[in-house]
Amino acid sequence: MDEAKKSRLPLVTVLIVVVVSAFSYSFARQFFNRAPDVDRALVELSSELNKRMPIVVDKETRLDSTAPSPSKTLSYQYTLVNFDGVKVEEKELAEIRTRAQANYQTNPAMKSLREMGVTLRYRYKNKSGAFVGEFSLTPKDF
Repeated sequence: MDEAKKSRLPLVTVLIVVVVSAFSYSFARQFFNRAPDVDRALVELSSELNKRMPIVVDKETRLDSTAPSPSKTLSYQYTLVNFDGVKVEEKELAEIRTRAQANYQTNPAMKSLREMGVTLRYRYKNKSGAFVGEFSLTPKDF
């Protein structure tokens, strides 16, 4: 091999290593920093929140637990402590959803969830523990 080719070989090798490393770093960052990190954060958040449960929200509502779900979703499990019906009326559920959406949209404590694109699922049970209604919110809803 002549001297010119020998002197270029380390430079070419270094360039190839740099390009491959940059590509690998970029790929790994995109792959590993997406949903798994958000989902992991939701597991940790839910665990911390559940240490404080149950929480009496108002005279009608108790927050019993939270649960992370795949696809960047956090579920809230509520009990309507004075409700013994089999289903919450759509009008009432829409009113609850409107209040929850306003809270999600404006509450500074919810900012990181909005930024991560987290879906919030609200599930309601009656005072006997039977499922009576649910809805979901995403940052795309506002």
